[in-house]
Amino acid sequence: MPALAPDPAAARTGLIAQRDAAFGKIWHFYETPLHLTRGQGPWLIGADGTRYLDAYNNVPQVGHCHPAVVRAIARQAAALNANTRYLADSPGSYAQALLAKAPAGFDVCSFVNSGSEANDVAAQIARFATGRTGAVVMQGAYHGITAATVELSPLTKAPPAHVACLPPPDLYRGVAPDPAESWAKAVAALAQAGHQPAFLMIDTALTSNGVPGQPEGYMQGLARAGRASGALVIADEVQAGLGRLGSFWGFATQGLDQVDVITLGKPVGNGHPLGVVLTRRDLWQAFYADCEVFSTFGGNSVSCAAGQAVLDVIEREDLIARANQVGDLLRTELRALARQFPLIGDVRGRGMLTGLEFVTDQAARTAAPHQARQLVERMRENGVLVGTSGEYRATFKLRPPLTWTETEVAFFIDALRKSLNAL
Repeated sequence: MPALAPDPAAARTGLIAQRDAAFGKIWHFYETPLHLTRGQGPWLIGADGTRYLDAYNNVPQVGHCHPAVVRAIARQAAALNANTRYLADSPGSYAQALLAKAPAGFDVCSFVNSGSEANDVAAQIARFATGRTGAVVMQGAYHGITAATVELSPLTKAPPAHVACLPPPDLYRGVAPDPAESWAKAVAALAQAGHQPAFLMIDTALTSNGVPGQPEGYMQGLARAGRASGALVIADEVQAGLGRLGSFWGFATQGLDQVDVITLGKPVGNGHPLGVVLTRRDLWQAFYADCEVFSTFGGNSVSCAAGQAVLDVIEREDLIARANQVGDLLRTELRALARQFPLIGDVRGRGMLTGLEFVTDQAARTAAPHQARQLVERMRENGVLVGTSGEYRATFKLRPPLTWTETEVAFFIDALRKSLNAL
């Protein structure tokens, strides 16, 4: 007699109970947590065999379980996994490959395990170089979960006195802060608390702000004002980098032509734990001499093999060009859909990062967080995974793998049409 297939609902219930017992009560995506068992390219597969198009997770930059990345990890894991205290092939060659893509003057690469750690180290470098304690970030920003970076993440925690926040732009609503004026107010707030700015840390896509439109020259204006007051500029490329915005570096796409430190995480290893700090030797060497930075697992042989494979796939499959073409197609199709559904207020973005904002009133541009939350659930029912972002939580933050094609765009648009009709 054939064995009975396991009941997916019962398995999910058991997993939730197990996690509650082991993790404590934690938040899951969706009203009914999603039990996944496999990933394949742009798709995630549930325990019941349902396939979901992934438009949310920006970690699998080259698609879930890309064969080239899987092979690189398995091959290196079978041979050696050592830390950077020892000589091994993959860390040095991978560092050179990354630095070859960095702006002129960047000649040092340091490895950690995540974007949070990379931003933590970057902040330490800036504070050491300037001798200052203050920081400037965007209101609503997210830069990590370490003790240092959670203070730089007003999205999750109220900032302390040594962190000043800049007002984000929102061109959809006609909000275009003057960079110099915003910076001056931030510096004044820090001075009142007894601090001077050591650095500006910025995700140039403003992903946590809902991917808002930015005035021309906005990022460059912030950087210019910061540098004039003696602060360093840290480009948090964890979400904007590696081709996400249609060029390798997100800050370059946004017109920022000079930064002092670059950080990478999330997609840099396509899901394998890896974080990177890139900077200039003059900044790094003095800092390292005073505070030796070492991570047991940062830059291990396997992680670097994964990182190199990601770079190779992006180049071999011409994924940055594809990100521009497919991203433009997605936004064109979304704008066409907006003419049928007034709930769609704004479509914005570059490359393979799109903000899709929903409103209850087109003229007043009143955000629709309740409807956006409903649409997240309806999209799941129609086979697509999405999430919300921004001040009002009314914007879909779409960050699919760079491997999407016209086929995935068509599937997404069809699912969104069905979901909107179901409201």
